[in-house]
Amino acid sequence: MTNILESTKKLFGGTGRTRFVAIASGFTCLIAVATSANATQFKEARVTQVVNDVKLLLQQAAPRPAAVSDLVRTGTAVRTGSQSRSELTFPDLTLTRLGANTIFSFNQGTREMNLIDGAILFQVPKGRGGATIKTAGVTVSITGTTGIGEFHPATASNPHPFSKWLCLEGTFRLDLRNGQSVELGPGKTVTTDGTSFSKVQNFDIGQVMKTSLLVIGYDTPLPSQALDLIALEEQKQLDLKIASGLVATTTTNPLDPTHLHHRQLRHRQLRRHPLRRHPHRLRHRQRQLRRHQRQLRASSGHQPRSLHQFLI
Repeated sequence: MTNILESTKKLFGGTGRTRFVAIASGFTCLIAVATSANATQFKEARVTQVVNDVKLLLQQAAPRPAAVSDLVRTGTAVRTGSQSRSELTFPDLTLTRLGANTIFSFNQGTREMNLIDGAILFQVPKGRGGATIKTAGVTVSITGTTGIGEFHPATASNPHPFSKWLCLEGTFRLDLRNGQSVELGPGKTVTTDGTSFSKVQNFDIGQVMKTSLLVIGYDTPLPSQALDLIALEEQKQLDLKIASGLVATTTTNPLDPTHLHHRQLRHRQLRRHPLRRHPHRLRHRQRQLRRHQRQLRASSGHQPRSLHQFLI
């Protein structure tokens, strides 16, 4: 850093163009240094949640049950059993949740994680240097993002690996070994067999947040900042559906879970139209009106009241 500043000082004595280039270079270096400082390498992760059968697979020892607060370092993988889950939190607050039948590890001194088999939810805070998830079929490059990934290696019955990826908020890029790549944004999902990608599809963020065990199957919620960003993307999806006429305007608004606004609007409508709340009463009053009109025609010729007058 000192050498950079000294070189920049020397250049300040040159022409205006030279001084501008020197200043720009100095700021670029400062940004690069700050970014590098934020990109803390993965050295260890702490087990923050354990559900049912979770084991630590050590390189030179027998597997042992994992417990909350255990430290996981390089050379140790985490394996979950059937109907089991676990959560790992790194010092920079990067979070990884493991679904059932999952094997996961990370490489010390890097920001690389390995999904060997199974499903994970990953949440990488923004401005922390991102991360990379590697599988046998695809590499996922993450910035500040929350997403879900599933990977299953090739087997005797299925010669190609399979993986599926969903983006809840932010963006991330998937790269295959043959050079193909695709970028996913919020509400987008794609699958791959390691040789090509499927067509990118939409998925319902709200439905995943309400039903996925990677979200709801833990004692503590996801970080509040991530939940706020996900809720924002969920609202964007809902607004788009309403504008397209795909859902009614009475669909649950994630930012108004008590339906207070909707109830107030409905109350005002019913005050103006008191019979709309009970359609069967409306039909009954209509029949009464018709009967009344027939009686009036058959008698002294009195002019019957209008339908509006009778109903209101």
